[in-house]
Amino acid sequence: MKTKNRQNKNTMPSFSQGKRKISMHRRSQKKLKPPQKLGASWKIYLEERITNVDGKLPLNSRKGSILDMSYKFTIGMIEQDKLATVGRTIQKRGVSPANVQRLIAKNPFQLCMNYLCYKGVRKVDPKLQHKWSRLLHYAYLHHVEAENLLGFLYQEGPYDLINGRYKKLLAKKSD
Repeated sequence: MKTKNRQNKNTMPSFSQGKRKISMHRRSQKKLKPPQKLGASWKIYLEERITNVDGKLPLNSRKGSILDMSYKFTIGMIEQDKLATVGRTIQKRGVSPANVQRLIAKNPFQLCMNYLCYKGVRKVDPKLQHKWSRLLHYAYLHHVEAENLLGFLYQEGPYDLINGRYKKLLAKKSD
């Protein structure tokens, strides 16, 4: 009886298969480019991106799409000093001006997430908005680039660990 050590081809993908998957992922990202101008068009883009979710990769999941888009949108608004515009839009929905000013000063990510994710397919309940905005603000305080956001959050651990570190970081900043 002859026995040969053969590798099962189904157990490990070859280098070329992995390379193909990466290039397919890059092609799928090129199809859905965010709008150049910040504003209401980002809401439409986010809806399109969520409806095209296949859930195979973290970036293509609903949560990943919302986190990624909210992070990019908020950073763009901060860089262009347009958070007040988002605040005025949210005030039209019944949020008091004092709360808007508090959000702009304390956590602008919560303000922008509320702006982007309040109805339709992209609706996120307020508790999740609060949690996710804290994660995004924590990443922003660590100067994480938008492309590395999900990897950074994955490496940092679950929400409970990040929330504890976030509180400590804010306490250090306020001192």
